Amino acid sequence: MKKILAKPIADLLSFAFVRCANDAALETKWTMRTTFVTLSLIGAALVGHGHVAALTSPTRGLQVPQVQASDNDTFIEIDDPKGVMGTRAWSLDAQGDVIGSYDDAKQVRHGFFWHDGQFTTIDDPKAGHGRPLQGEPQGTTLYDINGFGDITGRYINSNYEAHSFVLRARTFTPIDDPASPRGRFYGTQADGINDAGVIVGDFTDEDFSVHGFVLHDGTYTTIDAPHAEHGPGLGTHAFGINDHGDIVLFTEPSPQTNSKGYLLHDGRFLRINDPQGVSGTDVLGINGAGVIVGGWYDGNGVGHGMVYCKGIFTTHDDPNAAGGQGTWLTKINANGDIAGWYTDAHNHDHGFLLRLGHDPCGE
Repeated sequence: MKKILAKPIADLLSFAFVRCANDAALETKWTMRTTFVTLSLIGAALVGHGHVAALTSPTRGLQVPQVQASDNDTFIEIDDPKGVMGTRAWSLDAQGDVIGSYDDAKQVRHGFFWHDGQFTTIDDPKAGHGRPLQGEPQGTTLYDINGFGDITGRYINSNYEAHSFVLRARTFTPIDDPASPRGRFYGTQADGINDAGVIVGDFTDEDFSVHGFVLHDGTYTTIDAPHAEHGPGLGTHAFGINDHGDIVLFTEPSPQTNSKGYLLHDGRFLRINDPQGVSGTDVLGINGAGVIVGGWYDGNGVGHGMVYCKGIFTTHDDPNAAGGQGTWLTKINANGDIAGWYTDAHNHDHGFLLRLGHDPCGE
């Protein structure tokens, strides 16, 4: 397995990728394996091999008052003109460049890079370009970008297998957790990358259960959240990592249970539960200041954008989101700007860049 090391890349806008590809957003959550070991996070470095489950006594959950967001929030809509079936913004860098995915008229998914209002399509050349199967589109999704411009993403090929990559210096380097079988609906999804080149994501095991992973210096380490369920489509999603090595993850529950968010810090799992999230909380991104973004689900299963910092939860819903559809906050950069997307009354997705109208840490 090749080592993946962070290094600067050329300006993405100096070239254009032309091909088709797909991501399966939050709905698609890929899976993984099992074996016990200790994981320690030292700065941005991760030491460990094998599997990380509830490796310490679970830390007390965070249950604190929730504050409504400021009316001064600025939502900048990001809709790729080729995304006639929808656009989703997944991450952004410190300069405010945004990456994500859009679905074309044939429901094929493509990655995009947004800079100064201009869209560049970025597709892994091995991505499929056929029709969706069981709601799963073929194509490419871009999930995260670090300070060097390295991008993690996933593509689904013509056989509906999920494969991931890191895009660096115009080169797609494969990322496939060896614990995931090959075949239809199996695969790996790389969701987050920090400046040290450490990657987090999830994969499916032979039973289609989902497991989180950390990839550092060519070694995959499995992460299962405390009390994560197992079975087809159930399990753990590791979605974001900051430069201190802190990881945010959440569980994919059965219909009888709720999703649970966690922060993995210094080898300990800390529960992150928005008090309004009676149907669950997902955590998707974290920056170097420890500000966490994600979403909570109300009693009707509608998603609401969430920011957590220093004991304070705030809700940030795009004003154009339909009442029964929802808003999701996906990644946050060093400046506190946030990428996300909402669904309108016609079940159409729209990406956005959110600039907060107040300090989420209450300072």
